[in-house]
Amino acid sequence: MYYGVLSLGAGVILVGVGECAARIALRLSGRISRSVEAAPSQYQGKAWVSALQREEAAVNRYDYHPYVIWRRAPYAGEAITIEPGGLRRTTPVNCDDRSSRIYMFGGSALWGTGSPDWGTIPSHVARALHDAGRPACVRNYGESAWVSRQEILQLMRLLAEGDVPDLAIFYDGWNEISARYQNGLPDAHANLYDVKQKFERSPARLLWQATGVAKLYDRVATQLRLRKPYLERHRLREEPSAEVPASIRQRYLANVEIVDALSTHYGFKYAFFWQPMILAEEKVLTEEERRIVEVSSVHPDLTQLARETYRLMKDTRHPHFAYFGDVFEQVPRTVYLDWVHVDPDANRLVALRMLELVKQRRSLAAR
Repeated sequence: MYYGVLSLGAGVILVGVGECAARIALRLSGRISRSVEAAPSQYQGKAWVSALQREEAAVNRYDYHPYVIWRRAPYAGEAITIEPGGLRRTTPVNCDDRSSRIYMFGGSALWGTGSPDWGTIPSHVARALHDAGRPACVRNYGESAWVSRQEILQLMRLLAEGDVPDLAIFYDGWNEISARYQNGLPDAHANLYDVKQKFERSPARLLWQATGVAKLYDRVATQLRLRKPYLERHRLREEPSAEVPASIRQRYLANVEIVDALSTHYGFKYAFFWQPMILAEEKVLTEEERRIVEVSSVHPDLTQLARETYRLMKDTRHPHFAYFGDVFEQVPRTVYLDWVHVDPDANRLVALRMLELVKQRRSLAAR
């Protein structure tokens, strides 16, 4: 009996030591990889870069929210602030009774991956309007990996609470494609496989997946190509590639029509923008950007799907829709950080183009 208890205690201690070691290794490997990676040229010498890199890792904690499923947990840092309710801070803040309300929806590109609070698209919109003497209450409802259907559900929750914007802006593209590729299902949110497993897997399996040992194994095995990349490993169903781009376009335009009906009933204006993406970029790529494109060789089918879908969206004509795949066409410098995220100065170009089109093409935002 004594030896049995001793063996059990020793086993528990070994498991605990192994778990602690795995979590320390995960944390150190993340720090080392961030320090070893060459910072993009446009970030050289920027004082805020180290804080941003540190905090982008720290804010990868999510709370459950009804219907939309996930939003980041509140966080207060030097470069990133997540306010109660999961919204990223927009600066400058002009939310008094006289300000018009502009609510912006999208994925991580709108949320501002790769940029401090002041460098996101919503912040640049707010600053441009403030500088023009037309301050507006701009809210950043963007969230990583969100698709347009989640954005609409978020809008519907606001409308049901009586919180009606003057203008709703949607900034989409990549997530519509990657979620469809990942799941093989129309109208499915990203990471459907993981969410399904919360309900369908045994508690023991879920507990194992939450351990540092399992996470360390997953990271090492993926880097060594012993496991497929995440998108490939968790694909629920593959679809005939020839049919998917047109289906993505059709589903997206159906979402536009849902917002159109809501805007008629609640009396707000709206605009949809299809974001730039390096795999379908029309600019002359720099050497850094060409290296980013090379990474897509791991996902040849996804690359083809993205390019074909962007070609269809470029030819799309709708009074409330604008294609932004060519927004950096005349920009010679490096703007991309990865396939879809860009630096703060590039976010500013996107924001100014949005405001210009809303002003020039009033049909984008007017009934």
